[in-house]
Amino acid sequence: MSSQSQPVPENGPHGAASGAPSVFFVSLPKSGTVFTWYSLQDMTGLKMPDFHLLKGWFDYNRGRDFSCPDLYACGDYNTQLLIPEGMKNFLQGYIFGAHMQASYHNMRILKESGIEKITVLLRDPRDALVSWVHHLRKLGAPARNYHSKIYHIPRAYYEWSLEDQFRYQIRSFLPTTVNWVEGWLDYYASADKEIEVLFVYYDELKREPVRYIRRITDFHGLENVDFSKIVVPEEGKMHFRKGQHGQWREDFSAADQLLVDDLVQDRIWRGVEAAAAQHPGLAAANGSLGSGDAKRAATEALQAVIQFPNHRPAYELLLKAVESCGISAARLRSLVEAELKPRNTAESFIYRYELVDACGALVSGLERSAGVNCEESQT
Repeated sequence: MSSQSQPVPENGPHGAASGAPSVFFVSLPKSGTVFTWYSLQDMTGLKMPDFHLLKGWFDYNRGRDFSCPDLYACGDYNTQLLIPEGMKNFLQGYIFGAHMQASYHNMRILKESGIEKITVLLRDPRDALVSWVHHLRKLGAPARNYHSKIYHIPRAYYEWSLEDQFRYQIRSFLPTTVNWVEGWLDYYASADKEIEVLFVYYDELKREPVRYIRRITDFHGLENVDFSKIVVPEEGKMHFRKGQHGQWREDFSAADQLLVDDLVQDRIWRGVEAAAAQHPGLAAANGSLGSGDAKRAATEALQAVIQFPNHRPAYELLLKAVESCGISAARLRSLVEAELKPRNTAESFIYRYELVDACGALVSGLERSAGVNCEESQT
């Protein structure tokens, strides 16, 4: 929320587009937040809040919390807490959000504020850390006071070598990023969740930005979206760096790589699997298969594939449904075997476009094949 973490918008009126419900967006720091905010603003007519016009913004932005009585949150990232009185100022016509955790407090305030859907942007925490270290290095010492809301940065930090800065952040900031991702996955997997969550991935943003934004706008039911106005990611602008997968292995020392592996272990991919298993499309597809409606089951399983493109059981269920209709799925099976390698953290954040598109093509073919009787094909 701070201009230390993302630029303060200078365009647009202080008010928001009237009548349209706001979109609430949550992201891990250094994962494409600014690109997403500006793209959604330019393409939908929703407005980013003009924080810099709020009374007390200067003090807030220097690190003193509660200086802006009209803000919707205090703190930032892992310390961020939504404020009920402030939330009501941003519920119509805005694209707004936070780096907040999926804490009980925050999820309850979202629910009480009438927010029913949120989009959560995920990135491999280790690569996000690389961008974070370079981001802080670029901001320099003046940003230290603001970031004291999140955690302590030693006064001598900006005199250290890049290697020493990485060493410090691996031991202080990285554990919070791993836990942040775990928290959102655990919320999605919980039986008592009250907010509908869409997970999107930094890999989507990098490779297919229009499709990435379309997933968000479709999920939030936004209409009249002008996709020609999407922001083009450019290295060096809007906090955008090269953002390569696995960059952390080049920047971390051999000893620190071992430490990171020991910290992360299988925590994230197990969280992804637990969350994916709770996608409503899987239960619906199993029910449809049980009642003999394999076409419907394939369509329902596809929704789980789109949301969790690394969850093998979703593919297996879709394949079962397609093959129940007497349709060959050999190519898809071979793709699944080739792409869904043994589980590891990095693989959890890759968006499998070829697999997703192959599934979509199969399901579309089923939907067009009025003559195929899936119930008879099962006997």
